[in-house]
Amino acid sequence: MVPSLGSAIVVGLLIGAIQGTLVAYVNIPAFIVTLGGLEAWRGVILKLTKGATIPVENPFFRSLGRDFIDPRIGFGLAIVAVAAIAWINIRRNRARQRHGLKVLTAGAIAVRILVPSVAIVAFIFLMNKAGGVPIPVIFLLAVALAGSFLTANTTFGRYLYAIGGNPDAARLSGINLRRYILAAFCSMGVLAGLASILHTARVGSASPDAGNLMELDAIASCVIGGTSLMGGRGTVFGAVLGALILASLDNGMSLLNVESWAQYVVKGGVLVAAVGFDMFGRRKAQRVTHGLPKESDLVCAVDLGGTNLRAATVDRDGHIRERIRNPTPQSDRPEEVVAFVAAAVRDCEAAASTRGAKIQSVSVVVPGTVHIETGLVVNAPNLYSLQGFKLGPALECALNRSVLLENDANAAALGEMWQGAAKGCQTIICLTLGTGVGGGIILDGKLWRGMDGTAGEIGHITVEPFGGVQCKCGNTGCLEVYASATAIVRMAREGLAQHPDSWLHSIAKDDLTSEQISSAAMAGDTLAQEVFRTAGVYLGIAMADCVNIFNPEMIVIGGGVSAAWKILAEPAREEVLRRTFPLPAQRCRIGPAECGDDAGLIGAAWLAFQTPSW
Repeated sequence: MVPSLGSAIVVGLLIGAIQGTLVAYVNIPAFIVTLGGLEAWRGVILKLTKGATIPVENPFFRSLGRDFIDPRIGFGLAIVAVAAIAWINIRRNRARQRHGLKVLTAGAIAVRILVPSVAIVAFIFLMNKAGGVPIPVIFLLAVALAGSFLTANTTFGRYLYAIGGNPDAARLSGINLRRYILAAFCSMGVLAGLASILHTARVGSASPDAGNLMELDAIASCVIGGTSLMGGRGTVFGAVLGALILASLDNGMSLLNVESWAQYVVKGGVLVAAVGFDMFGRRKAQRVTHGLPKESDLVCAVDLGGTNLRAATVDRDGHIRERIRNPTPQSDRPEEVVAFVAAAVRDCEAAASTRGAKIQSVSVVVPGTVHIETGLVVNAPNLYSLQGFKLGPALECALNRSVLLENDANAAALGEMWQGAAKGCQTIICLTLGTGVGGGIILDGKLWRGMDGTAGEIGHITVEPFGGVQCKCGNTGCLEVYASATAIVRMAREGLAQHPDSWLHSIAKDDLTSEQISSAAMAGDTLAQEVFRTAGVYLGIAMADCVNIFNPEMIVIGGGVSAAWKILAEPAREEVLRRTFPLPAQRCRIGPAECGDDAGLIGAAWLAFQTPSW
């Protein structure tokens, strides 16, 4: 019996995988695949069964669709459910307190626990009076709970909402559409296999025409339950509620002896009306949105640097409205950083509210490698407390809303593409020369993160393989140890002994900054000019590699050191022309960033605007 039931699940999975592959990888519209699948699989069933109905004789199999659970088990499940509701609400309130958010009063928590608990106990009581909770209902609730958790609390679910709402924006945000669409179809195949088991057990036979036209009921249930056919909106429990409403309508008409033709007309009308209300609601929302000033639709972008935290509200035109700048807390406890970021977001929200504006979403960038799907900070040399910490989920808990997480150099590249030096370009490389050297790669308008999210580490391209300076990453001769602000200061200090007449001697070694060295170079100081020429040569070697590999339209130089681009430009361009093929080198523009320190904030906002809310 178990192998038979398992085989039904496996067959459903295989059918889902086949149809998902056709949609995701062959690009056949889902509607056509579904419609064709209905006909094709029904034909296969007719061939296998020869059109005959197969009765179910196994008592255990029949019991799956017809039996009830023991009333005592039903009350036990009710107790477990009530305990789970209480635990979830108490846990959430403690998390809010831990992150410095306003906590709910004891009375409010009691109401949140009491209302659903009373509904659950009443449902179990009524079912037990009728003999117990039917086994299919237990399966339904289990699937609904699992599906609700999956869609609302996992990366997979959020990505499904994003793909459904705006697949182009989801793709541009780095979501692997093919993989997640295939996974969604496979999941639906498993559910179809489970449904076939329960339906067969319920009716007591396997019929070739089982489920005929029920696909329309499924669509109607989802729409009635609040799912939008335009995508990006809907819940699992809403679909379940829609199914209950439709089933009640169907059974009610049967009890009233409504003729079959009239039943079809009514159900079809309900479906059309539900879709009509959905479209009307969308048009109304669009009219309301279009009637509001653009500043009412804001993203709170946060640039969490190793030294400073900067937060700002950004509108859809890429204009920064409110901004906050504070020193980043130097703490070994990641929870303190989370509370600090959450406080900055709330400050921005409060400032925007004075103008009647509202923050729609939050986007945070960090100086390190992040795993976009899980919100994990994989590596952050300048924020050691966050290494290995799931910053994304922690911020979502603290702010009680979805939070996008991205690498700061990637965000800077997006900012320059949207509002900066690379506006209008689709393939660019962005280098940020600051304390370290970061890199962002955009190919055909899409941010390129790589398989593990580590793409764009241009600062760790080896530009001096023989006897190079040791880098923090463990390698020697990285671009970062020759072209960053830190490297410029180090090289200047090392050269002071050979340049006794340098103006830099007037500054204490420990007080030297890259800005002072840049000013000295522009004023004609030989040591400072030599340092920047060295930095420019190594920068040009790395950029030549980028031109040869990516053939970009533009290379944007950002970060604090970019203020000295006039000094860096000549040696850097000479190296690019010397080490690349003539045509791509001549076509590739190389220039300083235009967004300045705001590039990361603007890029973070762009990501949020391109990603539908979930």
